[in-house]
Amino acid sequence: PSRFGPAFRVSLRWTPQRIVWIALGLSGAALALRVGAALWLFARDRRASFAWTGDISGPSSNIRARRGREHPSPLPNLVAATTLWGVVGFVLGGVVVGIAVAGLVLASRRVHRARGVLRVVPWASYAFIAIWYVLKQYRNAYPMGVEWPDAFATTHAVALVAVISLVADTVLSRRGAHEIPPTADDH
Repeated sequence: PSRFGPAFRVSLRWTPQRIVWIALGLSGAALALRVGAALWLFARDRRASFAWTGDISGPSSNIRARRGREHPSPLPNLVAATTLWGVVGFVLGGVVVGIAVAGLVLASRRVHRARGVLRVVPWASYAFIAIWYVLKQYRNAYPMGVEWPDAFATTHAVALVAVISLVADTVLSRRGAHEIPPTADDH
């Protein structure tokens, strides 16, 4: 080393720009806001599914709360929603995605107990994709680089089904999915 000069040490310290810190702060605040909004909407939907029935006129009130049940959509609405979301899935992801989304929408609109399918599928899909990525990367040790995402193209359809299901649930639930059908007590 003395032939080339004295030894020296190079220290590299990563110091992100101020804009990066601002962007990270805004992203964190936006995430917190969205999580808060989701929790608030979930609580609001749970409260909205109660119906108050009974006679409130007179000296003794006979009021009780009953849990509302979502009823299946009428046939024209069912066909329209299934077709619309199936076409959206087909346009964005192809035949498999279109059929999967149409089937999920049909099940969630037709069967009382399947209402949560559109809410569970995105979370289950994201968990599946994350596990798939970790296991595939561990097994094959793909080099990091620009072409790295190409190794995981098989999960593209699963991610599309998850995202479209999430959007479909949001749109359909805001269009009267929580209506409570009248009972004999209401008349």
